[in-house]
Amino acid sequence: MDGDRSRITLDMDLRKDDVRIGTYMHYNIPLDIAQATMEKLRTVTSNSTITWTGILGMNNKVFQLTNAHADEWDITVGDPVVLSDIAFKDALKTLAPEATYQTVVQTQPWDATVGEITYASDAPTFATIDATGLVTAVAVGTANITATASGKVATMVIKVEAAAEGLYNVTVKEGSATNEFTPETLLAGIEGYPEGMTVTATSKVYGITSVTALSSADSYTASTAFKFGTSGAVGSMTFKMPEGLEIGKVVIHGRSWASDGSSVSVNGVEQAMMPKGSDPNEIGMYVFDLATPATEVVIASVVKRIIIARVELQDASTITPPEQIEGSIAHFLAQVDGYTGTLEAVVTNMGPHNSFGMEDATGAIAFRKSGIDSGTDKFAVGDKVSGSFKKALFKGLYQAELQDAEPTVEKGPFPFPLPKVNLAEVPLTAEGLAPYQSRLVTGELLVKTVATKDGNGTISLLLTNGTNDITLRLDYRLPKILEFEFLMTLAVGDSVILNGAVIGWYNAPQLAADDPAQVTAIRQMNIANFLTQEPGTIAKLSAVITNMGPHSSFSMEDATAAIAFRKSGFDSKTDKFAVGDKVSGKFKLAVYKGLYQAELQDALPTVEVGPHALTLPKVNLGDVGLTAEALAPYQSRLVTGELTVVSFAKNSYGTYTITLTNGTTQIELLVDNRLPNYADFAYLETLVADDVVVLDGATITWYEAPRLAVDRPAQIVKKVAP
Repeated sequence: MDGDRSRITLDMDLRKDDVRIGTYMHYNIPLDIAQATMEKLRTVTSNSTITWTGILGMNNKVFQLTNAHADEWDITVGDPVVLSDIAFKDALKTLAPEATYQTVVQTQPWDATVGEITYASDAPTFATIDATGLVTAVAVGTANITATASGKVATMVIKVEAAAEGLYNVTVKEGSATNEFTPETLLAGIEGYPEGMTVTATSKVYGITSVTALSSADSYTASTAFKFGTSGAVGSMTFKMPEGLEIGKVVIHGRSWASDGSSVSVNGVEQAMMPKGSDPNEIGMYVFDLATPATEVVIASVVKRIIIARVELQDASTITPPEQIEGSIAHFLAQVDGYTGTLEAVVTNMGPHNSFGMEDATGAIAFRKSGIDSGTDKFAVGDKVSGSFKKALFKGLYQAELQDAEPTVEKGPFPFPLPKVNLAEVPLTAEGLAPYQSRLVTGELLVKTVATKDGNGTISLLLTNGTNDITLRLDYRLPKILEFEFLMTLAVGDSVILNGAVIGWYNAPQLAADDPAQVTAIRQMNIANFLTQEPGTIAKLSAVITNMGPHSSFSMEDATAAIAFRKSGFDSKTDKFAVGDKVSGKFKLAVYKGLYQAELQDALPTVEVGPHALTLPKVNLGDVGLTAEALAPYQSRLVTGELTVVSFAKNSYGTYTITLTNGTTQIELLVDNRLPNYADFAYLETLVADDVVVLDGATITWYEAPRLAVDRPAQIVKKVAP
């Protein structure tokens, strides 16, 4: 049971033509029906074929089976399952001396019987493994670990490396409980923390382990992790350091729970996290250099849920200022012009054309070599380059000029050492951006003037944050320049989402990109245009709220059309907006149970308090009819008309379902029990068959078929005979 709802969740990797059919859920159905479905599905094996009749939905671009009863599944069990292979969950694990690690062996197929597993280490001097698969790191070195079962062999590598002085890697223990942590259970469920550290507070923090259901882990399987927050609440945890230890740096390895992004904060300082991408195991790194060494570290999600795979805590007394580390970019930048030194860094961007961005953990700098440009095949983004470089200044841009004929290249991809610079947090002025030359950026800017193209084909687009402007420049010689043509179609006021563009300089700061994936356009649209797009399209909409029902989605309209608007965590009781207010923001087009929805991608909409006038006339149900075909063009529109009562019902939660007819076709009208003014609809309980009701302002919603919803009693009134 989940609150007042019967709920069943099952994770199944079903495939048709190798397309995944994902998580299957039941909501708001009798528990006995849910249990019958579960019992039937427990007979499924990896050799089963399933024929299924029902609704195919989509969640986060993964097909999803929903609301299916047991009799809608036809399961044919195939031949007995035979073990084909085994593998360790992790191919490589790095440990500090004396650390332990519980290995996990996975089978192919997933339900094959594996029998007894025997473990061995080829170098017990460095790492040992016991009969349960528990590895103990002994000394610095490398050991190959094997697991043998039923004639199958799995291998993995254990690297034992001396822990950096004063560096603590805090992770969730394999097998820790996945329910909400308390301060006591959190301390027992983590490892790698400083001896004597305590946990003084937790809220909505959970553990993700190898046995966690994929839906509960949002498909993250790369390692154990923390999950912060729920759909309606943020998560946080507070570490108290032992006496004598102060933390100077915190590094968070993780990502947003969902594809629309979130943020993490450390001691009140926020950083935006990367959204969930096509690879759910891809995570980012977020570095927090604490302004003042701290004995208490508070880590929290901001607005939405996040996943954190690892928390690094660095003892402030062991941190060397980066400009004092010879061979680092920070040290290089601190020297006089003309200084020559050795650098090793990761290439982050191949633009603008004949200079490239590169960075290490201390800083970033433009790297160039005469004769090498963005068309080179000698290195690529993600490769590590090293060599002798001379510091130079060109048009205000600090550059590392390669002194060797070619750089030494170690093929990647290597992770980028520095977090992206959030342009929402720094001014777009020369003074504000100077410390971030050649750094990658993230953030949203608005188009100030339409893009231009010079005689060579170089594209320039002036962007603004509302206060300061900056130009995005795409050199005509970039290998992917033609893929940036979409920028020429942007209008003033459209949004540009930057993710991986680089801060360049030519007498003043400018932005450059080498891949169109670093520049996403979000266009302003009216609702009618938005409804013609493919599901998943994100656009900027501005519309007036017309109805707060049925409960967790709302109707809104502009002069062209109407659409349902929803935001996870918002319902009819919200105080953020009301009927008549104008809401604006970025919305993603989605279809749920046949209802077209605009899913808000921002944390909150921009609200212009009303009342604003509605421009669309109400749909007269007497003119259009009640069939799905007739009402489909009018989804989320307000209606008027008279209908006759067929029946009245009230479920166990209190929701009213009134079946109405125009004499030819029937339609249901719902009054959700969770509406804030639900008690005001009690008069409807007096309705009987053949009563006539007058509708004025009810909305056309959809749940596999058209139906009506109301949020105010005046929208449905019993007609009294004269």
